[in-house]
Amino acid sequence: MKENPQIGIVLKNPKPISHYESAACLGANLLLFSPSGIIWRKQKIKGLLFSDGVWKKTYCSFPLAVYNRCYSSKSSLAKKLESVIGREKVFNHITRFDKWKIYRILKNSEVHEYLPDTYRYNQENMLNLLRKYKKLVLKPSRGYLGRSVYRLELAGNSEMQLFFKTNIPRLTTTSQTDFIEEIKKITGTRSFILQQFISLEEKDKQVYDIRMVVQKNISGKWDVSGGCSRQSLANYYLTNSIRRVKSFDKLIAEDNLVSEELIEQIKNISLKAAVRIEEGLGHMGEISVDFGVDFQGKLWIIEANGKPQKILIDKLKDDELSARVYLRPLEYAFYLAGGTKNKGEFQ
Repeated sequence: MKENPQIGIVLKNPKPISHYESAACLGANLLLFSPSGIIWRKQKIKGLLFSDGVWKKTYCSFPLAVYNRCYSSKSSLAKKLESVIGREKVFNHITRFDKWKIYRILKNSEVHEYLPDTYRYNQENMLNLLRKYKKLVLKPSRGYLGRSVYRLELAGNSEMQLFFKTNIPRLTTTSQTDFIEEIKKITGTRSFILQQFISLEEKDKQVYDIRMVVQKNISGKWDVSGGCSRQSLANYYLTNSIRRVKSFDKLIAEDNLVSEELIEQIKNISLKAAVRIEEGLGHMGEISVDFGVDFQGKLWIIEANGKPQKILIDKLKDDELSARVYLRPLEYAFYLAGGTKNKGEFQ
């Protein structure tokens, strides 16, 4: 009897995850392991194996294909794994995206019209851009979870204001020197970008965005798995400060904020963005793209993420959707390992 193929997920803290037990329906064994569990000189791995319906600690050979869930801006781990298991057998080489690099990739693509104007931050261009746009967003190039994201504003009376998370300014001044010094404290030696600020549409003083999860399927093709909408706390300008997570159906039927046609448009843009990002960064199998709609009804790409938070999907309590977003990367790993569309078949 032929043994089940073994696929793997490399992540920071391996522990049993019930959602990933769906690997069994593919006819695959699943190995969870951390970078520290790899014994390179012996070409062996210490990890957790899900096989025959149970999780168990194991010491085994490398899997045939690997899904990278380590959060990193470097592809060194993926490339080193591929030196053992083969080229193009590890996906999501880079999971911590550089926002400036993503902007340049998408700016030269068919989705460029949905991008806010974006610039690399430096002290010299900040004030000029503030005069031009009146409102800017300052964010780290490699930031995540909305950390260190600020709003800058220039009022008609030459007052400069700095906001963090809420619509209440933490600094108001007419002194360019004081304003620049405050920004320098925030940026330090890190790389930041400046974006034109998009005033997102609100409901009850809560802004919302739309996140679309795009993953490769068991045929190795990009596909939209689904998504959700995040609604902020009242008087917050960032959706990272989440009050609730809603399904697209509720966003359409209950809130009447978007249409089915807009959701379809977002799906198409997300697929195009995924293709372009993979061309620019290397082998990918999963991303998410965040969108916003402004007060004029214009659609904007807010940012793309290389390690989507599946916990947001879980909050919807939609078992079918959750199962799909967890299973799809395993299906793609199975495909890379030689599996076929007929689940359970292996070549």
